[in-house]
Amino acid sequence: PSGTVPNVLWALNPLFGAFNIEPYDTIKGDRDESEFNPLATLQWDATDDIMVYATYVEGFKAGGFDIRSNGHPDPAVVNAQNLGRGLDIVGVFEFEDEEAESIELGAKMGIGPAAELNIAAYYTEYTNLQTSQFDGVLGFNVTNAGEAEIQGVELDGRWAVTDGLTLSGGLAYLDFEYTDFKNNQCYFGQQQLDPGAVQPDGVTCDATGKRKEYTPEWTGNITADYVMSIGQALELRTVLDLVYSDSYTFNPTLDPRSEQDSYTKVNLRVSLGHQDGTWELAFIGRNLNDEDVVTYGGEAPLAGALTGGTGIGYYKFLDRPATYALQATYRF
Repeated sequence: PSGTVPNVLWALNPLFGAFNIEPYDTIKGDRDESEFNPLATLQWDATDDIMVYATYVEGFKAGGFDIRSNGHPDPAVVNAQNLGRGLDIVGVFEFEDEEAESIELGAKMGIGPAAELNIAAYYTEYTNLQTSQFDGVLGFNVTNAGEAEIQGVELDGRWAVTDGLTLSGGLAYLDFEYTDFKNNQCYFGQQQLDPGAVQPDGVTCDATGKRKEYTPEWTGNITADYVMSIGQALELRTVLDLVYSDSYTFNPTLDPRSEQDSYTKVNLRVSLGHQDGTWELAFIGRNLNDEDVVTYGGEAPLAGALTGGTGIGYYKFLDRPATYALQATYRF
């Protein structure tokens, strides 16, 4: 991508600097990438009911360009003056490709005639992990974390307890660690709260050893599905669903003040319909215990600029609160 930005009067530079904007004389770049991604899987049928497997795979995500960053990517280039707060404008125009190597070991097991259990353990190494971060003012910066490691275990299973009752569920453990991420965007006040993390450029902070946003350590779910016949033609079905998540940070800057508490959502669906599926009436309840769950959040636009760098505001998008619905279905 390429383009040009007209010269801006120097008198406007303080205004541009206040919003972390630096005019570019020229925006131009090109990339040429190719990658080979092997995949190998070994499978062993240990018994008629147990299958064990091992998988090795390499992944690749192409690099690119992002013009949402308002600052010049070269910190030595000063095209605007951020008066009163010192120059802290560093942008990113080009980001590199992301690579991953992953190993997974697992098994799928039948337990008697009415149950099954699946288990998988995995380990993944990322190089140049791509991250997108809001700069706290008006722009976004797509950067590459040096390295990251992910490992975890997942279990899921089903059990037909009776002819009408089926239980199912899953449990997952996730360990995420940035093993090399010295160019993370600093969160507000980090220079004072964690001065050892601030890098020599005075703008980025070291996030090595920390978890990525939206990576809860434990997650799980349990579902009970009960079906009961009424008379010769009707069917009453009740599905109760519990969904659990451990706490996690939702801000890409990893600001400890941007944390979602652990929660458990309760969902319920009760339906009455014809056994052949011709029609159905259902009551649906989602998040019946009214948990507050943040789906996305971060620093509010212009919060730092409007306070002269002395304060910050945050915003959050929440998942739906307790929700109730009636549903009617007719198939013809």
